[in-house]
Order: sequence, then C-alpha cells, then structure tokens
Amino acid sequence: DLAQCEQLGCLPESFGQLAALQELKLSRCKQLMSLPDSFGNLSGLKNLDLSCCVEIRSLPSFFCHLSALEELDLEGCSQLQCLPNGLERLSALKRVKVQGCLQLTSVPDSLRRVCIF
Repeated sequence: DLAQCEQLGCLPESFGQLAALQELKLSRCKQLMSLPDSFGNLSGLKNLDLSCCVEIRSLPSFFCHLSALEELDLEGCSQLQCLPNGLERLSALKRVKVQGCLQLTSVPDSLRRVCIF
C-alpha cells in the first residue's frame, strides 16, 4: 500500500519483478506522473487503485498485458486524457472507475460495459 505518498513521482523499473503482487494502492500519489514499462510484467495484479493521481495524463499500452486485472480505479485522475488501446481485451476486467476524469474525452464502446462514470 503506497497510498498517499504525495511526493512519489515514479516507481522504479524493478517494480515489475513483483509478478505475484495482486493488489496495489497508489491512490492520492499526487506527484505520480507515469508507471514504469516493467509494470506490464505484473501478471498477477488483480486490483490497481490510481484514484486521485492527478498528474497522470495517460496509461501506457502495456496495460493490455495485465491479464489478471479485475478492477482499475482511476477516479479523480483529472488530467487523464485517454485509456490505453487493448484494455477491452482483458477478459478478467470487471470494473473501471472513471468518475472525475475531467479530461477523458472518450471511452471505447467495448469498455462501457465495465466503466463506472
């Protein structure tokens, strides 16, 4: 649980070595701007909370490799402009919270079934 680490600007590349990690809370990490490419190696990740990470503008394409991901909380990511391509192919994905994503201009139709606006 790294929630409310307000000075956290980035995660180390070695973070991707935590393949057995199932839940990660990064909510209210107000300086967090991006996630390392190695994040795509977190094959066991089921729940990711990025709520109120106000500096995140986009999510990298490796999100489509998080095959176990069930819940993605992006609520309050006010600078988030788009969702990554391929997110709709995550068959385990049940919920994506996007309330308060003021810059998010569109959500693919295929994702609307799991999005909470």
